[in-house]
Amino acid sequence: MTDDTVVKSVAEKMARAVADCDRDALRELYTPDACIWNSSDDKEKTVEESLEFLAAQLSMLTKVRFEDVKLTPTPTGYIDQHYARAVLPTGDELRIPNILVVTLEGERVKRIDDYAVAPPAIAAPPEGK
Repeated sequence: MTDDTVVKSVAEKMARAVADCDRDALRELYTPDACIWNSSDDKEKTVEESLEFLAAQLSMLTKVRFEDVKLTPTPTGYIDQHYARAVLPTGDELRIPNILVVTLEGERVKRIDDYAVAPPAIAAPPEGK
C-alpha cells in the first residue's frame, strides 16, 4: 500500500498546480515518460500533450477548485475522488464529478487515468487551443 503521507502530498501538489494552471509544477510531478489518459477524449497523452490539453480546458474557466476530496491509497498509487468546481465566462458555475486513478513511481506520477464527466464545451477543447 502506498504511504498515506506520500499520497496526500502528491495529491495536494497536483490540485494546487491544476487550479493555478502551473505547467512547470505539474511537469515536476510527472515522471518524464508519464502517460495521462482522459475519458473525455479516450486518448493517452505524453506529459507535454497533457499539459497543452489541460491548459486549453482551463483557459475557458476561472475560480477552479476541488471539493469533497477522498483519497484512497492503492498498492501502486492512489484513487482521487472529488468534484472540480469552476466558473465559465458566462458566469455559470460547473460542478464536475471526477475520479483519478494515479500510479506513482516514488513520489512522482507515472500514470493517470482521468474519469471526468465534463460538459461538452470543455471536454474536448477546439484544436489549436
